[in-house]
Amino acid sequence: MPPPIHTIYFYYFKYVGGTPALQVYCKFSHTPIPDLDGEIRALAENALLNGDAPPMLGDTMRDIIRRRKGLIAIAVDGATFVSFEMKTMGNNPTGYTFGGQTPFELQLIDGQGQPVTITGAYFENWMQAEGGGNVGPYPGEEFRPTLRVHGFVPFYPDSGGTNMGPPIGPP
Repeated sequence: MPPPIHTIYFYYFKYVGGTPALQVYCKFSHTPIPDLDGEIRALAENALLNGDAPPMLGDTMRDIIRRRKGLIAIAVDGATFVSFEMKTMGNNPTGYTFGGQTPFELQLIDGQGQPVTITGAYFENWMQAEGGGNVGPYPGEEFRPTLRVHGFVPFYPDSGGTNMGPPIGPP
């Protein structure tokens, strides 16, 4: 049985004026999140409506330094999600720290009352080091993301952020 999830790192990709954009959010909970699908839906609605529950933390993947084990959720607005892959900066696979993807499709209503389809996937981040054991302190491990979608220009020009250890417990 997987450990309980207390943290969701949420990355919301969309087009703004024909240009790809990213909104970054993080949901922390002192108790395990009982309904992951419901929480991902709430995060997507919040991002779609530019809400502040939770507030946006930035607009690049570097804006969150992941310090907690949990989920990474990738949501795409205006295109169809195909896959998301993180590799080490040395182009090595990262199966040692990131679990398999669970795809999702959400039907939401935007601020003008129009239906919107959000597609994506989430996966676990175990915060394991490439050589085994928990990720250590600085410099941590940086990753290079590749997002594949239909209807989007290839994405994303920044790094995939950093797992910075050692992992800390729930908030």
